[in-house]
Amino acid sequence: MYSSSSESARFTAGMFGEIAADDTDPERLAALNKKYGMLSLVELVLMVAIVATMSGMRWGF
Repeated sequence: MYSSSSESARFTAGMFGEIAADDTDPERLAALNKKYGMLSLVELVLMVAIVATMSGMRWGF
């Protein structure tokens, strides 16, 4: 199982590889963009949850 950061790096590397290819496949690039966007949203939600939890603990909630 991949961690979030290694999964993100794998998608980013795949995207760079597809962009750098001589015959870029627009459908594959669109699929990679969709996966990367969803992964980014999940990471954003987790970060906000961590900050909210830490703030709540600091303020005594």
